[in-house]
Amino acid sequence: MVTASDNDTSPAAPGTDSALARSSILGCGLFMMVIALLFNDYVASAYKKEFFTEQVPSWIHLARAALFLAGAGVVYGRRTAFVKKTVGRVWAAITPMGDILAFLLIAWLLMETASHAIMFKLYPPKKLHAALINVGYVDEGIRKYLPHLWRNYVPNPASGIVNQYGFRWGGGEKKSRNRILCIGGSTTWGQGIDDIQSTYPTHMENYLKAKGYDVDTINAGLQYYSSAEDLTTLLFAGLGQRPDIVIIYTGVNDLEAIMSPKGFSPDYSHWRQVDPALFGHSANIAHSMAWMAPSWTLRLAATLAFQPDGSLSHTVSMPMYRLGEALHSTNPIAPNATEAISINATSMVGAARASGATPVLVNFSIKVDHPTHEDSYYSGMDQKRRDEIRSRWRKAEALINDAISNVASAQAVPLIPFHTFKPEPPGEFFDHCHLNESGLRQQAELFGDFLIEQGLLKK
Repeated sequence: MVTASDNDTSPAAPGTDSALARSSILGCGLFMMVIALLFNDYVASAYKKEFFTEQVPSWIHLARAALFLAGAGVVYGRRTAFVKKTVGRVWAAITPMGDILAFLLIAWLLMETASHAIMFKLYPPKKLHAALINVGYVDEGIRKYLPHLWRNYVPNPASGIVNQYGFRWGGGEKKSRNRILCIGGSTTWGQGIDDIQSTYPTHMENYLKAKGYDVDTINAGLQYYSSAEDLTTLLFAGLGQRPDIVIIYTGVNDLEAIMSPKGFSPDYSHWRQVDPALFGHSANIAHSMAWMAPSWTLRLAATLAFQPDGSLSHTVSMPMYRLGEALHSTNPIAPNATEAISINATSMVGAARASGATPVLVNFSIKVDHPTHEDSYYSGMDQKRRDEIRSRWRKAEALINDAISNVASAQAVPLIPFHTFKPEPPGEFFDHCHLNESGLRQQAELFGDFLIEQGLLKK
């Protein structure tokens, strides 16, 4: 039997629990929608994904959409018969504004989705790459690197990419008879290797321990370091760790300096100059600040407005040109092109010895024919032009390796001939100079065996 109370749809008095409940439902729905809009960035950060890329799990996108739709359903579904019967028809003063806000949030979601798609699907790849380099963030908007007065740039301890000593691996109180400091660029750091246990310094430590040697290693490498940054890293960070052996694996990034398309200066000032962004004269700062906001619409607008050039604004210096320009240049390599690396390598040898450590130099290898460079360096070129570029690259590699060999000979320093290294299987290089985990393990064993053969380790 239907009673009068069942059909009672009269509004409840203002201030009743029904009004409060209805307002609470509205607020809950809006809250769900806002959380959904922020969900992508912060959950991606929690899962250690770089939040400015599109490489986040599909479930995150689906959960975000489901949460948003649920919130919208709560906001607009509060007028349904079920809700009316449950909480009455009292409309709080917030109701009209709530409808407007819900509409704006839906519009925001559509704009965010469209902006994200434009950024990663339609925006020119080179400009996108420049924008992402300029941002240089990891989790929750924390910058990976910080400018440094002597070393150009260093890892930001707050980013979590280095330990409390400022290194990717090792350091602190010395507890072994053989402390090995590994100096270098991305090939020492372990470019493309997420697990710190899989870099060559760590593999080498484990390998030598398994052979009965009391060792610890320090990974003092960092991406894009040239011999200049390697030298200052050794002086201002490495030698304070009291190493017994210093492995100096440098020169790969000096290639970019000596193949200059714009003349040459032995101090590398033709290649890297003080970044004007440090003095507030660059749009890069404004762009990177805008990217801290969890909004793809704002990030796209900032990228379009400021047109970041991709210079490494987290450094004291900025490059005047890139490797591609250096390779494609027909400018002859300067006769004194290896002067800087010769001086820097000699200085590192002297500094290591002055601190009581044994220096070890390393030759390097470049895979100029690696397929990853087909689009980046050789796209649209005929075979003759490709051969010219490869020849230029090989000439620069030979000049630097010869310079390192000459320093090793003149200073009576052990030299690891890594330029002859041939991993098994041959495809262990995933680009022109970086090894995958299997290749790094082989490199570590080669370096470890060399130290043993040279009698440089105390057992």
